[in-house]
Order: sequence, then C-alpha cells, then structure tokens
Amino acid sequence: MKTDAETESRGSKNAPVIMAVEDDPTSLHTIKTVLEKRGYVVESAKNAEEALRQLRLRAPAVLILDVMMPGMSGYDLCQTIKRDQVLRKIPVIFLTAKDTAEDFKCGREAGGVFYILKPIRPDRLAQAVGMLCRPPQV
Repeated sequence: MKTDAETESRGSKNAPVIMAVEDDPTSLHTIKTVLEKRGYVVESAKNAEEALRQLRLRAPAVLILDVMMPGMSGYDLCQTIKRDQVLRKIPVIFLTAKDTAEDFKCGREAGGVFYILKPIRPDRLAQAVGMLCRPPQV
C-alpha cells in the first residue's frame, strides 16, 4: 500500500487512483503517462494475481485491464471482481488488441464498462477514465 508521501509525490492527495493491470511495459508506460499528466495517481500490476492482492488493500476509482495476460485473463479477473461484494462497484475498462464482435461481447458479459482497442489512443483513454471518475483539478 502506498503511503501518503508516495501518493503526494505522484499527484494530489485527493487525486483518483487508477489501477492498470498490464503485462506489456510499453502499454503500461503509455497508460501511466497519459493519466498522470491529467493528475490521476496510477498504480499497476503485471498480472491478475498481483492485481487481486493490491485490490484487497485499496480499491481504485477505475480499473484498466489488459485481456491477454499470463495466467488469469482480464475477462476472468473482471468476473472475479464482479463477484466480490466490496470490489464489484469498481468500473472496469478493457484495453486490448482483441477486436472481434465476440471479444466485445465477452468484455461486456464479464462486466466491463468500456472496451478500448490498442494501440492506445491517449484521448480515448483519458475520456473513458474521465467519464467514470471526475478528473482532478491539475
């Protein structure tokens, strides 16, 4: 869990926390850059298991999930979260290269609110996150 000093050094103490679960370092860097520039605090996990450990310590305002990860998929992680009484309220954005109609259906059925395709378009990512939680005043 982050201390207040760590949170303050990365953004406002009241800035919404966004968790990105992404195993690709380049995509994760892009997510962090886009959202931190807009004043959000971004925490990350490289896989579903790590994400679940972190989620039990602190629930973020929004969860961004890659679909294709080693171990549990983003769809499976989302379904696990939606079955949890505490975590189920966290809105989920899927961010993935999977682009078939069946993929979109799986994302919706798993409980995702938005399904954004890679490569990441910063404006779309920021807009989706902003629709789910109010952007901080930067």
